[in-house]
Amino acid sequence: MNFFAYIQSINPFSIEELNKQKNISQKLFYCRTHLKELAKGSSRNVFDFGESVIKIARNQKGIEQNKVEMEIGKIRPDCVPNLILFTDDCSWNVFEKVEPITKEEFEKLTNTTLTILHELLKYKKDRKRKNIDIDYKKENQIQNNKLLNELSQLIENYNLSVGDMVRISSWGKKNGKVLLIDFGLTSEIYQKYYKK
Repeated sequence: MNFFAYIQSINPFSIEELNKQKNISQKLFYCRTHLKELAKGSSRNVFDFGESVIKIARNQKGIEQNKVEMEIGKIRPDCVPNLILFTDDCSWNVFEKVEPITKEEFEKLTNTTLTILHELLKYKKDRKRKNIDIDYKKENQIQNNKLLNELSQLIENYNLSVGDMVRISSWGKKNGKVLLIDFGLTSEIYQKYYKK
């Protein structure tokens, strides 16, 4: 019996117990001792939660990113996994689990590349921020691609950072569809915590 199976057998993971933990450090420790860690970023850790994943904030910037993902998850856009559970203090969120995706799979499923995605989403963000002239070719490409259209709307409505959206590690797949799995970084959060 491995460590996780042993811990689960004597003290199974529960959301109620997670919520009883007094602070972020204790919540993170509770998850680490009860769940398998899938990913670790600068502000959040992601744990396997059966058919779901739980994202635990490690600090205030993680809480703010969880809040953004919770707000977006509540409106249920097609380009992100389904939000399943969340806590009001935004210390954790639970989303449906997706599989990792390669660049080749991404390109095949979306009929675009991450480079083109970056170019078009940056154009959309810059157009709003810098009041640049409309590029009808780019606008047409965005309008005619459901994923690009949804992402550009999220950028406009939530001021999401384009840089995070164009990394393959920010994407996954489920049932032949690509899903953005890391979408909590806004320009405001970037300016406040990451820009040096």
